Amino acid sequence: MALQWLCGVDCGGQEHLACFSDLSGKPLLRKTLRHATGELYHFAQELSKQGEGLVVIEGRRGLSAALERALEEAGVNCVQADPARLRRFRDEVLAQANKTDLDDAQAALEYGRMLADRLRLLPCQGEDEVVLRALSRQRDQLEAQRITALHHLRECLRQYAPEVLSDRVFFHLDCQSALALWERYPLPQQWRRLGEKRLRAFLARYAAKGAEARARKLVGLARQHRPGLADEALASSVSLWAAQVTLLQRQVAEIEIKMEQVEAHHSPAQLLRQIPGVSTVTIAALLGEMGEVVRHGERAVAAYSGLGGQVHQTGTTLNTQRRRRRVNRRLKRAFMDLAWHLVQNQAEAAAFYARRRAKGRTHWQALRSLARQLIRIVVRMLNQGESFRRTEGGPYLPEELKYLRGKQERERYLADGFGKLTIKEKTSAEGLTRSGRVHRDPGGDSLSRLRQSSREGARILVYVQPEATVPGLRSLQH
Repeated sequence: MALQWLCGVDCGGQEHLACFSDLSGKPLLRKTLRHATGELYHFAQELSKQGEGLVVIEGRRGLSAALERALEEAGVNCVQADPARLRRFRDEVLAQANKTDLDDAQAALEYGRMLADRLRLLPCQGEDEVVLRALSRQRDQLEAQRITALHHLRECLRQYAPEVLSDRVFFHLDCQSALALWERYPLPQQWRRLGEKRLRAFLARYAAKGAEARARKLVGLARQHRPGLADEALASSVSLWAAQVTLLQRQVAEIEIKMEQVEAHHSPAQLLRQIPGVSTVTIAALLGEMGEVVRHGERAVAAYSGLGGQVHQTGTTLNTQRRRRRVNRRLKRAFMDLAWHLVQNQAEAAAFYARRRAKGRTHWQALRSLARQLIRIVVRMLNQGESFRRTEGGPYLPEELKYLRGKQERERYLADGFGKLTIKEKTSAEGLTRSGRVHRDPGGDSLSRLRQSSREGARILVYVQPEATVPGLRSLQH
């Protein structure tokens, strides 16, 4: 795509200054924009009608976020220039003596002219990707607020009712029954006045497991409690924080429902649904944050997400494991979440993770290695329309095995379903010890090899059949 015009924008708190020129440097137009949504969207729509161009924005993320959003939704190419880097460019290359809004806009314009030949312009994101990215980022903000409110709630409880936390009356403070209790009856004196019967009915209304035992424990703690002078003030804070956590949980649930509605008619999302253990939130983050970078292949996605290695060489020192700093952290977290879900739901990923741990890698290093391999698979799925299909030559695990939760259930299934297994050492098929090892019966011909891999203390039995087909992680074999 050939650029026809360039624009440099200096962002301010109330107004933005835009300077236009053609590729030869001839000035075309100067325009002042108010920092208002309607005017920014109108400006973006007008630019979209002028052909292919590039807008370079100078300003902090908070000031330029609304303008960037308007340009992206209108399909206009935009780049945000780091203010510190742009200042060095202005001083060292342009040698400008003054510092005004006009000088900043012109510096951004010249900076864009320098980048014009180096940039690889991507097609604009589709509407579904833009919506998924907005929903994903909004959910991240709400989730961060929910965790903060939950910490405040726990701190208030620790000050006037620490026995509730130490006795583990509720395993999770953000469960529905606990939040309802803190919001309506935050004081231990109120629990004692309610009595065990009414408190049990109140907890059972929110489908609390073990409502009777919890009500009995709460009443017992209330009888031992000694009220303090600040209990009333702290209890009101607990009630407010519990109400806020409840509200934020409801908003997060609503956003996840909207994500599911968008992904229901989005074909790339349906392709990613084939990956075992992937969630709606992870799919929204992958599609929304990756955008059209996926068109440039796996290396571009790995560099953009920070999961690809970076060569750093100076003199005789060479470091090929250095990680990039300026990356899309949301995309990186999405791939890391996807890798961990896959470790928990697929034997090939669990075996790959176990091999990395056996080589001395830490948990996060092993997970990053798996996430880098997943980039290759996701890029091929999105670019070539391939499914998460089974490829030849890898470890094989029966499909039913992933639905068996406990270790004993897995071992019983393997022993009963395939039969030709013998247990060495003095252990039974129902319960292997941590040092127990399972071997194939030499007389059996159904299995060619049996590998036992582990991840963080949990043991998974993995069959290997050269002629079998397996869920597509071909690159995880070595």
